[in-house]
Amino acid sequence: ISEYGEDSDYVRVQVKGQFPRNSSSSIISPDILSRSMNASKPNIQTNHVKVLGWDLAGEGGDANTFVVRIGNWVEHVENLYLKSDDEEPAIQKCIELCIKYDIDKLFFDKTGMGFGLIARIKSRLPAHTQIVAIGFAEASYTPDCYLMRSYIYKRLRDWFNNGGAIGDRPIYKEQLLATEYTMDDRG
Repeated sequence: ISEYGEDSDYVRVQVKGQFPRNSSSSIISPDILSRSMNASKPNIQTNHVKVLGWDLAGEGGDANTFVVRIGNWVEHVENLYLKSDDEEPAIQKCIELCIKYDIDKLFFDKTGMGFGLIARIKSRLPAHTQIVAIGFAEASYTPDCYLMRSYIYKRLRDWFNNGGAIGDRPIYKEQLLATEYTMDDRG
């Protein structure tokens, strides 16, 4: 119960024998997500870590998504669709956001579109911005998750459970609730 939350669908189904509010294998509880979306912007402290997450995408239907988080508050979300395979507009947007929000840490997936990105942007970012390149398909840092993708979603769930707030951004609700987990012999 302490890991998933009293009102999580996992606890409702597996512990209490109740029907789920959403899928019983959703990573993020609909109740916790609703609380997060209804939260008011907190008083941002100057010592809060400022993070930029960049979900890279090429041309086509997917967007490059940039998420700025300050402390436990998502300050800014922006989608950028590319019209060609030229990544420079997305790189420019990343640099612009790092400067505007004085970003401490930049996180992105180093596989696929992110391969080789550090060399292209490091010299163009503020000197104090730490780049954290993550391989979503690599092994997790912890034994309870097999791949890094699972580890990251589990940490996202923990962030929501500990008061993480995204504010009124309903377009992300369905996507956040759609991510599910399964257990196997690898975790």
